[in-house]
Parts: sequence; C-alpha cells; structure tokens
Amino acid sequence: MHPTIRKFDDRIEFQNPGSFIVGIDVVKTKNASFPRNPTIINLFRYVKLSESAGYGIDKMLKWEKLTKQAVDFETSILYSTITYHLPKSGQKSNTKSGMKSNTKSNTKSNAIISAIRSNPAISITEMCPITGLSRSGVQKIIIRLRQQGLIQRVGPAKGGYWEIIE
Repeated sequence: MHPTIRKFDDRIEFQNPGSFIVGIDVVKTKNASFPRNPTIINLFRYVKLSESAGYGIDKMLKWEKLTKQAVDFETSILYSTITYHLPKSGQKSNTKSGMKSNTKSNTKSNAIISAIRSNPAISITEMCPITGLSRSGVQKIIIRLRQQGLIQRVGPAKGGYWEIIE
C-alpha cells in the first residue's frame, strides 16, 4: 500500500499505510505524532496545513472551523485515513453577503469568505484545499467577490490581509 489522496464529490480522503502510533484521541488533543511518511509530510507542508513534520493535526482540525464540516480520523493496523468533508452544494453559509448558495460557484465563494473570516491573512494558496479549486480558480472567485464589493485586500500581497465588507 502507498499513500493516496482521493477526491470525491462530498469529501477528500488522505490515506497512509499503517496505524497511528498513539490513539486517535491523543493524536487530536496533543502534539504526539510520530511521522513516518515523507510524501504525506511534504504534501501537508506544501498546502500549509503543517509547519513542522509531525505537528499538523491541529491544523487539520482547522478545517472544521473554516468550513463547519467534520474531519474524520480512522485507523487500523493496515492504514490510517483522514477525511475532510466538503460543504454540500446549496448548503447555507454563515456569511452576511446576501449571496444565494444554490450553485457550486456560490458554495466556493462562501468557503472563501468563511476562510477569510477565520484567518484574514490567509493566502490564495491556502484557500485551494479549502475550496478544492486550483490557484487560478480561487483567483477568479476572488476577482468576482472584489467586483461585487464583498471583499478587499488591505496592504501588500505579502504581509497584508483580507477584509470582508459588511
């Protein structure tokens, strides 16, 4: 078995050979991770869900705050799976933007606005795994949100932050 990443309509699954060395409850509450797979470590670092090898579980759990969707951890002797559930098409968001949420585009827009609410300094690259879009896809939505007067960038691209216009 080798590490896999699978994208479904309703979730993204990261699967790695072997079980967690400690119980799931411990993994979710303490920095007690013992990394064994450099491929997965590099992937989490690349999408900025981990700063240092073995200490990314707390960042993985931020998905729940950003999207209001669950993160599931499963483990067995053979493999471990982390599942990020995606917002359902048509699911209402907590935003006050007045946008209807009945299309995939609006769902992606709502995910971006939620991400900005949670972390105004979030980068476009960090928004990609949240939305399931490429960098250019996120940029297109940001351009549209700016044109609609819903968000604006304050300061430079590096070191600045996003502001939601209520």
